[in-house]
Amino acid sequence: MRKVVLELLASASVLIGAVPAHAQTEGQDQAAVQVDPAEASDDVITSGDIVVTARRKNETLQNVPQTVTAITSAAVQEYNIRRGDEITAVVPGLSLSGGSEGTQTSASIRGVSVDAFSGASPTLDFYLNETPINADTLFSVLYDLGQIEVLRGPQGTNRGRTAPSGAITVSTRRADLDSVGGYVSALGSSRGGINGQGAINIPLITDRLALRIAGIVDRDRGNQVRSVFRAPNSDRLTTSGRVSLAFEPVDAVSLNVAYQRNHEDRTSYISVEGTGALGGPGLPPAGYNGPVVDASDRRSLQGAPSVLTRNADLLTGTATVRLPLHTLTYVGGYQETSTDSQQNLDIGNLIVDGDSFQFLKGTSKQETHEVRLASDQWNPYIDYVVGFYAASSSGTSDVQQVASFLPGAFGNPAISPVIPGNFNPRYQLPVLVDGDNKGSEFSIFGTLTGHIGEKIELSVGGRLIRNKTDNVLSVFLGSGTTAVALPVPCALAGFGSTYPGYCDINIAARPTPTSVQRNKQRNTPAVYNASLSYRPNANLTLYATVGSSWRQGPAVGGIANATNDPVLTALQFLNPERSTSYEAGAKTSLFGGRARVNIAVFRQDFDGFIYRGRETPYLGNNGALQQVQTTAFTSNADARVTGFDLDTSFRPTQNWNIGVTVSYADGKLKDAPIPCRDANFDGVPDAGTPTVADFVAAGTPVALCNSSLPTSRDAKWSATGQTEYFITTGGGSEAYLRGLLSYKPRNPNQDLNFTVGAYALLNLYAGLRSPDNRWDVGLFAKNLTDTGRKLTRNFAPAEPLGGSLAILGNPGYYQTSYTLPREIGVTVRFAFGSR
Repeated sequence: MRKVVLELLASASVLIGAVPAHAQTEGQDQAAVQVDPAEASDDVITSGDIVVTARRKNETLQNVPQTVTAITSAAVQEYNIRRGDEITAVVPGLSLSGGSEGTQTSASIRGVSVDAFSGASPTLDFYLNETPINADTLFSVLYDLGQIEVLRGPQGTNRGRTAPSGAITVSTRRADLDSVGGYVSALGSSRGGINGQGAINIPLITDRLALRIAGIVDRDRGNQVRSVFRAPNSDRLTTSGRVSLAFEPVDAVSLNVAYQRNHEDRTSYISVEGTGALGGPGLPPAGYNGPVVDASDRRSLQGAPSVLTRNADLLTGTATVRLPLHTLTYVGGYQETSTDSQQNLDIGNLIVDGDSFQFLKGTSKQETHEVRLASDQWNPYIDYVVGFYAASSSGTSDVQQVASFLPGAFGNPAISPVIPGNFNPRYQLPVLVDGDNKGSEFSIFGTLTGHIGEKIELSVGGRLIRNKTDNVLSVFLGSGTTAVALPVPCALAGFGSTYPGYCDINIAARPTPTSVQRNKQRNTPAVYNASLSYRPNANLTLYATVGSSWRQGPAVGGIANATNDPVLTALQFLNPERSTSYEAGAKTSLFGGRARVNIAVFRQDFDGFIYRGRETPYLGNNGALQQVQTTAFTSNADARVTGFDLDTSFRPTQNWNIGVTVSYADGKLKDAPIPCRDANFDGVPDAGTPTVADFVAAGTPVALCNSSLPTSRDAKWSATGQTEYFITTGGGSEAYLRGLLSYKPRNPNQDLNFTVGAYALLNLYAGLRSPDNRWDVGLFAKNLTDTGRKLTRNFAPAEPLGGSLAILGNPGYYQTSYTLPREIGVTVRFAFGSR
């Protein structure tokens, strides 16, 4: 801990400068915070405090008894936040990964990471206009927003689904019933970035009916990785349009509906580092598959890119009816997504002049409905909320990839070593995996809040859930051709021949699945939340909360022989996870509101934490064929996370804002038994790989080791600093200079065999704007110092599926990722009317 404190102090001198991402300077667009005038007092709207809806009601940030980071629409514009992964620059402790390459987005916060391939539901959930939404769709592009709120701690009693670590809520701008308005903006950058967006608001019937239309075109070079060969560049293009309608037929009834359509096209590569194939007896020569590549090159050995096309239709709606002493609210949403991708699995270029692809087609649908009845504080001592939530989802996926390379795939089977350039795709056996997923949830919830005088508030909430899932995974073998030496001429046996001495024998596709895995569950968990807050004066809020959460245990595919061995079966169908979180905090305003210091400490205990480990050897079959295979197992393990969040801001002068935010979380398994690489089965992890005989002698298909490994692959702490200074020019406009610094310390958690070095990324923004922010012309530089740092490195060599490692040897390349290079650009924005 002493080392952490010293690192924080050392970085503070650099971080001084920070306007918190959620701080709102004078003159910024108050419309960014969408407050219902019927629910908020005038002093809340006009005081300049940020209004959040963390508890599903409008409250100032300083009065909410939990840790919340609010990113206003003004901050989204000021820091050029174009997609969800860029939020992490202004929210320390938040990690979003995967989405930039078109793969499934995974998120982590408060010391808990979720692997997108673990099969588990997220620990951090996502909402658009208070309806649950897929993270890939939500974060593909951001525009015409009201506000983004990052909530930390267990969720589920106040909104939607249960999530143990937090939630990210995004609200879009609603149509304005009173006046015409809108905006247009454009961005261009040195990394091939082009972003054009705009909106127009039209009252159709003043005070009763209004329409808002918004759209965006966003393009760049994705993860900036290029192939070493003459291949197309990485490219990412997203277009989206949204139509919003506001309708108030009478003063007591309001309706807001938004429909959005997204279209994405992505071409991407996976970067590697290494020196090329190692070679060896019976293998192709060393280095045949490519040159020496360093992670800093941001280069790929793939001869063809991965390609993804995704379409999403989103419909959200809110209806409010003000009844005597109560407000009745309905929130509903519908999402339909289709994905068509072609992913190149030959990361190490083992198959020269050819590639091994995984083809995926998938669709998903989700429908949610929520009805809530809230008292309008007619009783000075008690207010309450009751309601129900219902959701249904369905999805299908069709995946095709290589199961094995057959004799003849790399030329004449009699020739050794094989020649990778002679690859013939006829001689491979594909595997087809069909997924059919269905789920539903119904829950009832309620919150009771008591007010003891004007200073003390006690709130207790709970939710009873009925959850059903029915997921089926069917595996089929496709057709292929194998070269076989027969004692008779091929023509005489009725076969053709490609290689001398070998006959081509066709393998027919199997019409029935070779395996079917079904995960059908019914669960009725209950979660709760309780908070006590004390406000001795208008500038200080003290609070303590306790809350629980629950996640369904996933069904994990890809484990050979899982249905025939009880140990492997338990690792395929996991138990539910439960957790309890404790948080205490203080929020204070100083110097007449010019400074703010918010701090919270927390602890979260997990019972059966859903943990995905590293690649581990296991005995894949106990029947006629016994084979050692490897997979990254998902297992249940008890865990604990402790940490704190610190948020500070200061306004030394009317024209200068400073702020620093820090997030620290230390999560570890509690000496829990998990699958491990342990060649001698002594319970201590090592670098060896057991043989079939070793597994048989040990009497288990997989080794288990008691572990205290970290629950997150992120650094234990991170910090951001922001600052802005502006002056009034002779023409009445304002010249500004804004800085954003993100710091991450040394991180040994990324992988057991790789440590990420400490680094800081500095963004600068400068320009001219009108005092009321009607127009803005600016320059920006992201990663101004062009700081480079290797962020990930896989321990396993980069090989396509199908057993190519045994045929072609170690490729000598390992998958990596690297910080994005410096980006310099210009922005222009003009707004009019109500905006």
